[in-house]
Amino acid sequence: MQSWLRWVLVMTLVMLASSACAREQRVPEGLRILIGSERVVLLSTTWCGYCKKLRADLDAAGVSYREWDTEQSEVGSQARARLGGGRTVPVTIVGDEILYGYQPDRIIRLAKQ
Repeated sequence: MQSWLRWVLVMTLVMLASSACAREQRVPEGLRILIGSERVVLLSTTWCGYCKKLRADLDAAGVSYREWDTEQSEVGSQARARLGGGRTVPVTIVGDEILYGYQPDRIIRLAKQ
């Protein structure tokens, strides 16, 4: 019984940690003006493997998006700064929602709503 309870506790903690890593938030005021009116915007870098995978997933799903490199474009750099800086990529903005990390299913679902 005790090992079962321990397993449930561990799984609960894993789920909470996962949801914290895949956090979602609203677009800050002024950011939409900076990045443009595209419904889906991808903030990425050239060296990011997950950015490359997400690009391929979005293309395969027929999702139209605007991409800004956070290291090579002024708009991408400023957008990243307005989101609190850091080096987390990919960051995907879908409408008014911001999604951090590689979440292709969720991003595609939101993009097609």
